[in-house]
Amino acid sequence: MTHPPHFYPVYRIAPGQAFPKWQRELVEAVAAYLSQRSLYQQGGGRSLFLIFRGMPDECRAYASARGSVDEIVVPTTLHSVLFDISFRLMADTSVFPDIGTSPPGAHAHGYDGRLPASLADLVTLTSAPYTIPVPADPARHAYAHALCVLSMYLVVFHELGHVVQGHTALKDAEELSVRDQDCLEAAADQYAALMLGQVIERTPDSFRAASRAALLVHMMSKDAWSPRGVGSHPDAVHRYLLSLYGLMIQAERSGVAWSNPVGDLPQMATAYELLTGARADRHYIAECCHDTHLMSERLEYWQRVMRPKLRSHAMVALPTTGPSKDELFE
Repeated sequence: MTHPPHFYPVYRIAPGQAFPKWQRELVEAVAAYLSQRSLYQQGGGRSLFLIFRGMPDECRAYASARGSVDEIVVPTTLHSVLFDISFRLMADTSVFPDIGTSPPGAHAHGYDGRLPASLADLVTLTSAPYTIPVPADPARHAYAHALCVLSMYLVVFHELGHVVQGHTALKDAEELSVRDQDCLEAAADQYAALMLGQVIERTPDSFRAASRAALLVHMMSKDAWSPRGVGSHPDAVHRYLLSLYGLMIQAERSGVAWSNPVGDLPQMATAYELLTGARADRHYIAECCHDTHLMSERLEYWQRVMRPKLRSHAMVALPTTGPSKDELFE
């Protein structure tokens, strides 16, 4: 397809290395989204660079705005991290047991090179070769690949949500409070889930896989399973619930009969404990799933404070009733 004239994908990879298929397809999905909304079309207007590059000591994608240039930077190391974790999870047949039919078990395959050991610490890498378990069941093996790719889509769509809703431009223009940034992160999480819900197949299984990718992205980082959150970001449980709600909205709009998969949370809590040795606060998880006060408070703050601030920076129509109700996708 023809890309918008001011959208520039940049692949900074080793000489002779091929562009991975998931990168090409992700770029096409972003280009289609921008074209549908006539973004980055005009000469003298804004430009968007989507940059994939090797950053061995960084696993965090980010978006920024500098003048008329928007950037989304995606470390290729992040894909390695998510690949590692998705395969470790699917090699354990107690995680998502509805996938595959083979008896329990996994075979090991060695990977040489500098790869992240886990998502327990996003910037802790191992310099020595190590072994990663690979699911023995072909269906679980394929599902691990799918979780990894869906997770990368979710990460990039989250950053694109920051850009098109004016979050990055607002940050470039003024100093934001922690509460401001918390609200913007929540909005980007939900925006990303709505976008992901548009590019996957319209089946219940596809939406459930997307919700599990959201679990993978939000739940496996250091200190994720705690009420403290991480810096300016909401805590992982609320981030997952925001993504889940966005997917449920899109499933309903697409006519897909898909039930709420919060039942995956206990399995992921167990997997997190096995992978990291840390404890997940299961009582807090249960509280989050039943207490809507924080969600309502964040939506009220979005409507009263953040939406007026963003109005002059956003490139798309902003939701009028908070990140949960996004008229842009009607």
